[in-house]
Amino acid sequence: MKAGALSNVNDLVLGPEHRLFIYQRSDELGTGRSETLVRVRHLVNGNDVIRIEAGYIEYYQILFDEHQFIYAKGLPVESQLLDQHSLLALPKEAQTGLKDHDTIYSTLEVSEDILQTPNALELLRKATGR
Repeated sequence: MKAGALSNVNDLVLGPEHRLFIYQRSDELGTGRSETLVRVRHLVNGNDVIRIEAGYIEYYQILFDEHQFIYAKGLPVESQLLDQHSLLALPKEAQTGLKDHDTIYSTLEVSEDILQTPNALELLRKATGR
């Protein structure tokens, strides 16, 4: 994601399934709420957000007591991508707690059909006042 694509101050590299926390000042996406989660893969537009081919990628994730969002280059992103691979690497008690907390956040995720538009990133820029 190039600098300035949303509120990121520098270029930022994220995995396609990583979710961004977006606060909409106006509901440009039509989600009916101001707080939303958007997967990076839905924002690829070939210009500001591009998919790069890479060989081996090493991911670093931060485990908190609860699922959290942290700022990366000025943009709120998930501290940990919760999927079948990352959850299995954790102790059972952590898996349960994080799954429960992620269920709450999942209700904020923007549905894929809303983001099937080629200008999703532009709508989010407008919604956030950028």
